[in-house]
Amino acid sequence: MPDALIILVAAAVAAFIAVLSLLPGDAWLMTFVTPRMHRAGHFICYALLAGLCAMTLTPAARTWRALAGFLVAACFGIAMELLQRFRRGRTANTTDAMINAAGAATGALVTLAFL
Repeated sequence: MPDALIILVAAAVAAFIAVLSLLPGDAWLMTFVTPRMHRAGHFICYALLAGLCAMTLTPAARTWRALAGFLVAACFGIAMELLQRFRRGRTANTTDAMINAAGAATGALVTLAFL
């Protein structure tokens, strides 16, 4: 995938995550989401984001690219959890932050295997 396209997809995934993360807790969409779906969604979205972030970096050593992808996605996940404190019906959740980081680590490692 060309670099510009990867950057565009990574930005779209980050925007998607931000919108869903910052919806009010009583939003109609939340009524359809079970706790298991919620956790799986966190894991998958952050794995995808970390992989895409690792792929967008300049040709550096594979390990550094994967580490940077992990750090970007994990920090973004922590920021989204902290911002939820200011949304109606939402709370910052340590478990969600850990799932975000686990997904980011998985995405970075999978990307590392294929870079």
